[in-house]
Amino acid sequence: MYPRLFLTVGGAVLLLLGIVGYLNVFTASGSPNSWLDGGENLAHTFLGVVALAAVFVPGLNTALAPYYRAIV
Repeated sequence: MYPRLFLTVGGAVLLLLGIVGYLNVFTASGSPNSWLDGGENLAHTFLGVVALAAVFVPGLNTALAPYYRAIV
């Protein structure tokens, strides 16, 4: 898998997981075996946005492109 594809897919999954967590789909009462708290939702959302920004934001993606392999 290419680093750019990994950052795109991984960022989208993390962002989606963070948004779903804010919607209280995975709560302690709803799914006691696997639930997300506020800190995890914030971390997933932040990491997802950073990964997607590293690929899609003009200027940032050209600056980070040589380092994609080291980042991933």
